[in-house]
Order: sequence, then C-alpha cells, then structure tokens
Amino acid sequence: TTVVTVTELGQGWPDCFAACDGSCEGLSTVLDAYFGATPQGLNATEELKKALCAAGTKEPFACFVDSTNQEACSPMLRSGTQFGIPQDASQLETYCPQDEADPPVTCTSNSAIPTTVQTVAEFAQQWPDCFA
Repeated sequence: TTVVTVTELGQGWPDCFAACDGSCEGLSTVLDAYFGATPQGLNATEELKKALCAAGTKEPFACFVDSTNQEACSPMLRSGTQFGIPQDASQLETYCPQDEADPPVTCTSNSAIPTTVQTVAEFAQQWPDCFA
C-alpha cells in the first residue's frame, strides 16, 4: 500500500484544496487512520469511517463533498471510491448519520454524570428532565 499525504493530494487537485483550505487537517486525520490501520492489524475501511465521522473531522471533510466544490473536488473523491469515501453531501450523511454524534445537551441537574453513560439514549434514561 502506498501512503498518500495531504500535500500530494493538494498537488494533484490544487483547485479543490484552494476551495477547502481549512480541511487539510481533517483529511490528514482520515488518511492517517486508513494507512495506519493495516500495520496494526485493524480493518482499514472501518478505521477510515471512524476517523471521517468523528467530531472535528466530518465538518471539514464536508467541504470536499459540497456541491459548490464538486467540479474541483470530484476527481479527488473518485480516486477514493475504492476506500468507500463519500462522493457527495448526501453520501456523507448516509456514511456518517447525524445520530452517531452526541448532540449538545442542556441540563439543569446538579447530578454528576457517571462515566458508564455512553450514549445520549442512556443519558436520557438517567436524567429524563434534561430532555423534557
């Protein structure tokens, strides 16, 4: 497997990276997850998805699939189809459903949140008045 860097991608698709210059760090995180997975014996495609859908990465990546950048970025995205990279905004939403991310929660309870609560649903069961 050849490791690809953000710099190499930027050289190949300069118009895309000019349009999405704030997205390089997020893309770097995704590439590191993908190319770092195999030597560790992990499923590279799964690691790529985890990294792409993680908070702080999905938003910058959204620039690449935004319809206003389609002409500049679609050739780069097509090069990632073999890795399961979303090709447009709707595919990104399917790939990374919104409910996978925990939405911000406002709660007036002074109770401490135990570290065993892992999902918003568990949080809602523990503190139903926060969701009333």
